[in-house]
Amino acid sequence: VTKGGTVVWSWHLWFAPKSALNKIEVTNHQGVKYNFTEETLGWKPKGEVTTYNAPRTVKVKVEQTIANGGVKLFTVINITQNNGGKKEGISTHYQFGRKDAFPGMDETKLPQGSINKNAGDNMSITNGIQNPQNFYTWGGSWYTNPPAGYSYYNLWSADNTTTGWNDNAVVKTVYDPSPVGFKMPASNAFTGFTSDGQYQGTAANINANGTADSWDKFSAAYGHNFYTNGSKTATIFFPASGFRNYSDGSLSGVGYDGYYWSAVPSNAFNGCFLYFDWSYVLPQYNYNRSFGFAARPVSE
Repeated sequence: VTKGGTVVWSWHLWFAPKSALNKIEVTNHQGVKYNFTEETLGWKPKGEVTTYNAPRTVKVKVEQTIANGGVKLFTVINITQNNGGKKEGISTHYQFGRKDAFPGMDETKLPQGSINKNAGDNMSITNGIQNPQNFYTWGGSWYTNPPAGYSYYNLWSADNTTTGWNDNAVVKTVYDPSPVGFKMPASNAFTGFTSDGQYQGTAANINANGTADSWDKFSAAYGHNFYTNGSKTATIFFPASGFRNYSDGSLSGVGYDGYYWSAVPSNAFNGCFLYFDWSYVLPQYNYNRSFGFAARPVSE
């Protein structure tokens, strides 16, 4: 939407199946439950993947129409279709506190549209709104105190005045990129993905269904299938959707690493997020706010 040639607001349109917003309940290490969306925000799969999470079997009974010696012979055939398929794809990336989606693919290969992946150190609420195509790189504008700078604590959680990891209620803001009915997660939302809610680098202490056993399994899955709770009977898929670099907006790590923002900063410089690769998971990590990371909303 423009006024006098100036952009005053913009939206990201995500065309996805209804199942993308199915809710998957995840219990974190602190025992708090979060209902995550079934898919990462802006997820666009590349290949064929089943919509079901376990093998499906049908029985077909074949019987003679004409009896042989007074008896109709028959047999039952079981046909099983396995679930799965490599969940390869891309998701949109977001700078901390912004609503503006940046592509998780090489920007030179976009079928239409364009971005400025290196718009310089000039971040502000005004510039972000008026230039949704600009990926602003790291510098003083990001950590200078408001109103001149962008070091707000409540960009994605309206009432937030704290930093670090907690399960405090998140109040959705207009800068939250999540669909209607969903919001960015609290900073503790990912702690159930390891045995103690902290950094873990061994498969036994990563709460995932086999994807932490080897690079081959992680690569074949295109990310981690984390268990949703201590019973380990259900999983939630987090793709390794990579990131855009804080210093030049370049795309890296797609298929190798996963980075997922929470709604809360860790300080004026950094935001709290989940980070993982095949061999380790950090449910409570923090780094530069100007990185472009993925978003995995939870229900309001």
